[in-house]
Amino acid sequence: MYETCNVDFEKLFNPENIAFIGASNNPWKWGFIILANIIRGDFQGKIYPINPNYKELHGLECYPSLSAINDNVDLAVITVPAKKVSAVIDECIEKGVNNTIVITSDFSETGEEGARLEREISVKARSAGMGLVGPNTMGILNSYGNLNILMSPVYSMKGHVSIVSQSGNVGTQIMSECINNGVGVSKFISSGNEANIKCEDYIRYLGSDEQTEVIVLYIESLKDGKKFLDICREINMSKPIIFFKSGKTRGGMAAAASHTGAMAGSIDVYRSVFKQYGIIEAETTDEIIDLVCGFVSFPVPEGNRVGIVTLGGGWGVITADECEIQGLKLPELSREVYGKFDAILPGYWSKQNPVDMVAVASIDIHLKCLEAMVAWDEVDAVIGLAGGAVSNFLKIFLDDGLDRKIGLRQEEVAGFIDILNKEAVSYKKSLGELMRKYNKPILHVEIGNSVSISRNMKDFNYTFYRSPERAVRVLKKMYLFKKMKDRIRNK
Repeated sequence: MYETCNVDFEKLFNPENIAFIGASNNPWKWGFIILANIIRGDFQGKIYPINPNYKELHGLECYPSLSAINDNVDLAVITVPAKKVSAVIDECIEKGVNNTIVITSDFSETGEEGARLEREISVKARSAGMGLVGPNTMGILNSYGNLNILMSPVYSMKGHVSIVSQSGNVGTQIMSECINNGVGVSKFISSGNEANIKCEDYIRYLGSDEQTEVIVLYIESLKDGKKFLDICREINMSKPIIFFKSGKTRGGMAAAASHTGAMAGSIDVYRSVFKQYGIIEAETTDEIIDLVCGFVSFPVPEGNRVGIVTLGGGWGVITADECEIQGLKLPELSREVYGKFDAILPGYWSKQNPVDMVAVASIDIHLKCLEAMVAWDEVDAVIGLAGGAVSNFLKIFLDDGLDRKIGLRQEEVAGFIDILNKEAVSYKKSLGELMRKYNKPILHVEIGNSVSISRNMKDFNYTFYRSPERAVRVLKKMYLFKKMKDRIRNK
């Protein structure tokens, strides 16, 4: 049975005040950078910088010690050298601090002496019932609480993805890519060496967090695999858990040990066990974002039957191949659906699934084809290829100076671009409406330079994929997630 970690997570992620021990005015030190991020993040509570060498820092009164603060302290951030951390933990316990974040490194990741210091602060914090994040952590973030205690200057828009990462650097890059793809982040945790609070403790908290719908994990090692799996089995019935496991090779395992101070296990063991529990593996760093965007943007498919609508035949063939490789099915068109496409498209269309639109470059016709496919009872999901690409490419040509070469007036160019943008916006809105109407995912694949398409997608919390293979693999894993839930529910 899993023993709950004795941590007040609400006060960790929603503190009323923060004491910053090791605050600095040196812009090269974490005591400056992290404190600046807290202030720039518009934290609404009180901030108490602590450093006996200063009277004021960042426009805030600076205190000589924790005991000099005439207030209860919810959260203490610690950036002093490793050898001084144990004494600071004593001060925090005496002050009655609820939680601490130990940014400082030079603990178990560096050898036996560091491991001894880590055990020392861990025992003290646990005995006092005080939460301890880290050590060797890049911090935490709660976008809904305007809380940004991070080394990296990443400011997330509000969203429903939460990230737990044993590497702060990898984790903040994942968060940045989520933001670049229009996906907001609710909570972010760099768990560091996990001396007290383990990744499974954070997962359990996120499982009950109303602002979290998808959980992303970057894992180098697990110290108690059974506890981890017990919690994941409970949570992933309602919230998908996406993991990326590093330390897959002998060299990677050695690097993981020097990074977070723990040994990494065999990737084959992780994959086998996680598959049984329905935890979704991202096999590459790109796939982390692909899966996150998929679960945030689309309904989970009820089955593995796929309909394909493509502007050009070749991409349809490639997508069909990948569907078969990944175990997804392409049903043959029924007479009724065949008739719908026959009424929409020229007589020389493909007459089969994938439906080749034979380069009919009309957004209206493309949407009619997508609706004909998604409304069909014999498909659970639809992949649309290159929809909207024509308007996007025309805009790029105009931006590259084609307007000057063909002698268009400036006002004509502006009017043309405005029409194209409105069409692109209308297209994205229509995709969302179709998915809500039929409760099926429509994965959009855009090949080539898609800057304007990407920008428009962000406005509607909708993602697109840069290759059919990536879209198909996301669809497969979303289907496997649904299949896992059904299997566990029916036991």
